[in-house]
Amino acid sequence: MSALTQKTLQEITEKNIQPISRWQIETKNNVYWVGTLFLVVFSALATAVSFHAIFEIDWQAYQKAHFSWIEMLLSGVPIFSLLLLASFLWGSVFFLQHTRRGYRYPIGVLFGVFFFSSVSLGYFIEESPLNDPAERFLLQSLPHIEKLPVSLFPTTKQQWSQPERGLLGGVVLQSDEKSIELLDSAQKTWTVEYTGAEVSDDTKLQIDDEVKIIGSQSDEDTFHATEIQKWENSHRQEEDSDEEHVESKRSSEESEDDSQEEDDHEEEQDEHEEDEQDDHEEDETDS
Repeated sequence: MSALTQKTLQEITEKNIQPISRWQIETKNNVYWVGTLFLVVFSALATAVSFHAIFEIDWQAYQKAHFSWIEMLLSGVPIFSLLLLASFLWGSVFFLQHTRRGYRYPIGVLFGVFFFSSVSLGYFIEESPLNDPAERFLLQSLPHIEKLPVSLFPTTKQQWSQPERGLLGGVVLQSDEKSIELLDSAQKTWTVEYTGAEVSDDTKLQIDDEVKIIGSQSDEDTFHATEIQKWENSHRQEEDSDEEHVESKRSSEESEDDSQEEDDHEEEQDEHEEDEQDDHEEDETDS
């Protein structure tokens, strides 16, 4: 008996090491696989939230409010959800490497595969009807996420809750020719002076209208506006507007076709009646 074998047997005896049953090995393997799948799904959700934040942020508003490029990136890039994505990807790799054959695959390859899968599935979620319920599920799983600073987790509501930086949004309470009273997302009332401000054509400043305002804070509850826009979520509303435009155009074309068919039918009827009348007159002449 070799020295190594003797040493191994001695260690087994001293530590009272017992063989692990097959069902325990299978259970452990299955748990790691299930954990891997769950973490991949959560990675996709974190990716979808990141896409949602990037798509919904009004980047032009940052430029109009004179943010530098560094400030725009720090304010608009969803750092928190990207950190979540990195954590979930690391967890996926860790779990898979502890499966029966997972140790065979290089860490870099696993990261690449999981990252590509998360981005693909996340983009599909963002562009599908699953978008809102999936993101609500992830955000509700993380309590107090809305209290995070805009630099960590930007949302449209947080973006337009920076009056000190020139961005203010909320609901119109009342308005006149020179100013409006606005209730922001923090339930604070503002007096917004908009004399000389550029107001978009689709913005009526009526009571209960939601608006976004670019300008400067005058004092604690007064804001001077240079531009006022109707509140809308960029790419989602643009898609809805495009769909409505296409649908409207299609309906208009269909109604025009129907109208044309009706006109053609009426013309055929008139021609038929004229032919019958002419035949009747000829018969009377012959008789």
